[in-house]
Amino acid sequence: MKTALALLLAAALLGACGDEAAPPGPPPDVFVFDSGGAHHIQGHGAWRVTASRDGRFQAVHDVRGDETVYDEVVLEPPARAILWAAIDSAGIDTLTASARAGVPDEAELTFRLERSTGETIEVQIWQNDARERLTLQPLLQELKIRIAETYGVRPVF
Repeated sequence: MKTALALLLAAALLGACGDEAAPPGPPPDVFVFDSGGAHHIQGHGAWRVTASRDGRFQAVHDVRGDETVYDEVVLEPPARAILWAAIDSAGIDTLTASARAGVPDEAELTFRLERSTGETIEVQIWQNDARERLTLQPLLQELKIRIAETYGVRPVF
């Protein structure tokens, strides 16, 4: 928990130092993450997570087309606040997609924000590129924590 909070603080500070302004408009209401790799050779599968600002949270685990759909839950306010702090601090609306070709066995992560206005922002980033983007690390860590604590499974992505 302390590590996640420290990463969130670092991401917030890094985001505040950027010279790109966030696009105008209301904050996103829905966040969707897809880890890619459903058919990856190692068999870890893809995790798709949907989180709503009102606390709804749901995960789907897809291993080579065999999907496990976990029940939608409503996160407790502290968990919801930590998750959305990580989402908001990640700077998804200012990220650029990976420009290079993927390497063998590298999954492509998808991050999507949806606003009540109907606006959708989506970016795909190769897994190795995402690991190098410091503002994404607290979010990826928090997603792993939420899945593990909510559903009792340890995701790999």
